[in-house]
Amino acid sequence: MIDHFRVGDEEPEADQIDDTGREDAELAEIEALFNERAEALGDAYPFELSDSGAEICYLPDEVGDPAQAYMMCLFVSANRRLPGGWHSDLNDLKVRLTQRIIQLVATVAMAGLARGPAVSVGWPRQHDGTILEILARAAGMGSCVIPRNEPNTRVARTGDKDAGIDILAWENVVAPQTTPGHIYLGQVASGNRWRDKSVWNDKGTFQEGYVDSAGTRNWNGATIIPFVRRDPDDRTREDYHHGKVLDRHSLPRYFAVGIALSEEGIPMDEIENIAELTRWNSDMISELS
Repeated sequence: MIDHFRVGDEEPEADQIDDTGREDAELAEIEALFNERAEALGDAYPFELSDSGAEICYLPDEVGDPAQAYMMCLFVSANRRLPGGWHSDLNDLKVRLTQRIIQLVATVAMAGLARGPAVSVGWPRQHDGTILEILARAAGMGSCVIPRNEPNTRVARTGDKDAGIDILAWENVVAPQTTPGHIYLGQVASGNRWRDKSVWNDKGTFQEGYVDSAGTRNWNGATIIPFVRRDPDDRTREDYHHGKVLDRHSLPRYFAVGIALSEEGIPMDEIENIAELTRWNSDMISELS
């Protein structure tokens, strides 16, 4: 970045001292951003600053599953910012992302957010079956949400595959607690217009169309995105509109919690497919190399 800055600088050489000051300020800003990400992500951030502070170094040997989730977010963000979107040579990777990879990461992360089981509802999903069959399977896994016997055709759309809901997750309740825990509905959004995709837009249709008993009033929403949100005021408004937003600085940590819960025996969809995430990142790196 500094070399690019120098090449494009039209200032005369007499201003070299001022240029050095500006370069130091640029490096200080980069270091501040680096430290912010390292603090937010912990072990899920697979980079380090060089001793001189002039380079950010990738550490491929230290990339565990949460860091793989971060790398996926990084690649998606970069490709979404390209003029015209994803390059045509990467279309196959884009399809794999939207149909498998981001749903995989989001499902496990939603389990981490809810601190309990999670099922994938979004299409295409891991398990075949109707929405009602998925809700029945979730009830068998401990969800307090009881599905209808048949869809409510007054509100449910004919042939609807997911009712606009990508993930259902719920708090794992253990003794002596007897009341149902929190329910979480997740919406996955990998495009730039994610702010318009709130799960609250579909919650009413989902409940009225497919749910016989909500089990609890504690229903929460979340939107999962691969992007970074920097403006605190924007984050406050977005969290209010979406319920909660899991972005590039928080998604990997919830993903790590989901993995840990699975290791403790908490059931969740997609957990056995995490190797697909690593393969997707490897294929992306190969294509970009």
